[in-house]
Amino acid sequence: MSKDSSEYFERLVDEDALAAYFREEPDEAATLDVERHAEGHSNETLLVV
Repeated sequence: MSKDSSEYFERLVDEDALAAYFREEPDEAATLDVERHAEGHSNETLLVV
């Protein structure tokens, strides 16, 4: 991922806030990973695992 696309991705998702949200859910995950799906076209598509 280039520097420009990396900076863009960081603006798309606040991983700390997302992780905090999932910590409050009953089925807390041990880890959290957010990936940008390459096939998203007019809308950004993110995969949260």
